[in-house]
Amino acid sequence: MTVYYVLVYSFFSPHFGLFAMEHQVELKISVMLYFLVFLSLLSYLNRTCKNYLELQSLKQNSKMLSDMESYNLHIEQLYLQLEEFKQDAERELLDLKGRIEKGHLSEIKEGYQSLLDPKKASLSTSSAEMSCLINMQVSPVKSLVFAKLLEANQLGVKTYIEVPEEIDHFHMEILDIVLCLSIFLDNAIEAAVEAPCPELCLAFLRDGMDQIVIVENAMKEKEHYLSELFKRDKSTKGQGRGLGLAKLSDTISKYPNVSLTTKSDHYLFTQTLYIRRG
Repeated sequence: MTVYYVLVYSFFSPHFGLFAMEHQVELKISVMLYFLVFLSLLSYLNRTCKNYLELQSLKQNSKMLSDMESYNLHIEQLYLQLEEFKQDAERELLDLKGRIEKGHLSEIKEGYQSLLDPKKASLSTSSAEMSCLINMQVSPVKSLVFAKLLEANQLGVKTYIEVPEEIDHFHMEILDIVLCLSIFLDNAIEAAVEAPCPELCLAFLRDGMDQIVIVENAMKEKEHYLSELFKRDKSTKGQGRGLGLAKLSDTISKYPNVSLTTKSDHYLFTQTLYIRRG
């Protein structure tokens, strides 16, 4: 860059004298050549940096998807264990039936308490939810939804899920749909926990080639002022905790084929994500 300034100064300086007059054409050519080389170098550096950042982004996305696939495999293995648990429960019921027929009161009481074990009841609920997700063929989404519904159950929230038709893809980038669902479910669980009747409903529906995701949860307030919810740093949860819905809005705005409707009425908060085929 210093050479460039020297050449420019030499070309425009009135004190450069006879040499500048005699070699004016050569100086012009030198300045132009150097300027072109300089622009080429800037262009090369820009492309190199851009390619590097894209490569790093692809690696990160690939790692995230790989982690989700591994988690999904773990969930599938858990489902097999739950099926085994159901078979064990059936055997216990048959055993309890035998004790009843024999009339041994202490043994009947012992078998009955075993069947009412809270941990086993929780596993049974998880098994039912996993069976409801059989039509969800998008592994990262299935893993996320199962984990969030299991978390909700552990917090005492009653959950319902509906996937009536098979879904093998979304008309969005997989990481974006996972981000949207994560924000939906995190907020829904947190609000439902505080409700008098903690409930959360989740549905994945199809309307022809379009897709609809509905998340509905109970809440302690009768209604929310919706205009404030999507503002940054605005939240019903306290200072500095309103980034989730703002991030959701930013993500959805990237897709002209995606729209979000939000409804708050009579202690229910409902968000509907409509994903049209692009």
